[in-house]
Amino acid sequence: MTADDTVNQPSIALNSEVSAKCNEVVEEYRAGTASKVDAILRLQSIIPRSDDTEDQFKSALQSYVGMLDSADQARASAAKRGEQHDRSSSKRPRSPPESDDEDISEKPAKRSIDESRLPWVIDELLHPIELPPSLRLTRESLQLWSSNPKQYKASLTNAARCPEFPDSEWSNIIESKPINLDIVFAGHYSTSFDNRRTEKLGELELTFGETKPSKRIESAGDWLIAWTKASEALQFAFPHRERELREYGSYVTQLFGAVHPSRHHRVLQYEKAIRRRVSARRDLSLTDFSRFADLHLLHIDSSGAVALDEDSRPQARPNRGGDSRKRPGKGVEACRRWNEGRCPVDAARCRYTHICSTCRSREHTAEQCTNRARAN
Repeated sequence: MTADDTVNQPSIALNSEVSAKCNEVVEEYRAGTASKVDAILRLQSIIPRSDDTEDQFKSALQSYVGMLDSADQARASAAKRGEQHDRSSSKRPRSPPESDDEDISEKPAKRSIDESRLPWVIDELLHPIELPPSLRLTRESLQLWSSNPKQYKASLTNAARCPEFPDSEWSNIIESKPINLDIVFAGHYSTSFDNRRTEKLGELELTFGETKPSKRIESAGDWLIAWTKASEALQFAFPHRERELREYGSYVTQLFGAVHPSRHHRVLQYEKAIRRRVSARRDLSLTDFSRFADLHLLHIDSSGAVALDEDSRPQARPNRGGDSRKRPGKGVEACRRWNEGRCPVDAARCRYTHICSTCRSREHTAEQCTNRARAN
């Protein structure tokens, strides 16, 4: 296939074909079934080239040649390690260090990576994506923060105008993880302190004493309280997203107004799914509503999988008074998962009742129950 034939192909097919063929050449060289000269010549014939794309051609070719060089370095390193092992096996074992401090101080330094040789970086060089200015700024911020999340979080939370926000959710913002609005909502009413502490064992990081939300969002009003605080925190970290956050809040509020209150839990699940998807992507914003059509069908539409699964569940039997609502009496079973802070659904969808298993109150879980403390 000539370069002209390749250019006339559809862009999506061209992109996948070029990447696949170039990666195949690199893998053949790594396996030792092709020489370096043959590999470079094949790469030159595969990568599209014209007067308009000369710079992209050179950049892509350089990146793939760099991958071939990396294979050479890996082979040389493996051979060197083998020689060192052979020599060390014939010698006496080394004497132990004089003190443990020497072992601690001689930690191996982390080597920086050469991103120009990574296949996904090469793919972006071959097929660049033009992002809107807001998404480009967000991506640049997240790339910068990922180099030292703790340091940037400390700088953010120590700013003079930093809004009040749960510490765990500041971490989620810095690391581009979805904010847990249940924690934000519970923190709005809580008077307790976040007593989490983190310990490091080598490369392993352990967190102790993580608090569980004592309140969960179950209505449009609850969501609006939490989103107002979350939007304020997000705008403080990403000032350029002010319009996006405002329009998203308006969109969800309109959904609550359009959906019957008995189905507001579906809106909550849909909204949560949107933020989860956007946090995992770098080419999506919260206002790309057309990109969430599948989530809308799944969670809100009556033919969606979530709605059909919900309708297929057995309904609660009405009591003698004709009221089918669950009441926190002796005959009602409390949800153990909710009392442990891990129930995956809200009160409207759970087959058990979200009440304290100790005193039957709806205001707190068993872990926060004062009656339990007195009994102990």
